[in-house]
Amino acid sequence: MAIHRVAISDEYRGMHLASYLMSSLISMHYAEGVRSYRVDTFRTNDVVQHIVEDAGFVKRGNIKNTDPIDPYRVAFELNL
Repeated sequence: MAIHRVAISDEYRGMHLASYLMSSLISMHYAEGVRSYRVDTFRTNDVVQHIVEDAGFVKRGNIKNTDPIDPYRVAFELNL
């Protein structure tokens, strides 16, 4: 299982680079035979939630972790 953490500088906001990056990552892994993708993010991170939903991911629920600030993440999944 590959874990990727990605960030795009605020300087590039509004250029839709996150959507392009998400599409490229999915395409790259699809070519390698990957057909199931999962993403989790903070409950307050509306930007990432919007990006993954636009990419076709479906919200699956919450994940509990040990983060003392916010112990829950919103989980999304995409099956191709």
